[in-house]
Amino acid sequence: EIDPEAIQAALDAIYATRREDKDAFHQLEKLRDQLLEQGDQGIQAVIEQWPRADRQQLRQFLLHHQRELQQNKPPAASRKLFQYLRELQEIQ
Repeated sequence: EIDPEAIQAALDAIYATRREDKDAFHQLEKLRDQLLEQGDQGIQAVIEQWPRADRQQLRQFLLHHQRELQQNKPPAASRKLFQYLRELQEIQ
């Protein structure tokens, strides 16, 4: 005597939210990768999307990333940059 349509609607809403979260995660990964590849042009794209973003901090992430690549170190700056972009996205 339970209405399956109500249950299905609730499940669909849950799955839609998860899909949106997953898509947003992948978009941030893509933006981070573009930023690391494009340098200052990538920084400008982030500033246009989030005017509150700290240009100097973004430059620091880029410099640290370049040093890590040169020294064959783990990509800590890349991870920190992703976290920073995530914070910007949440503030929006």
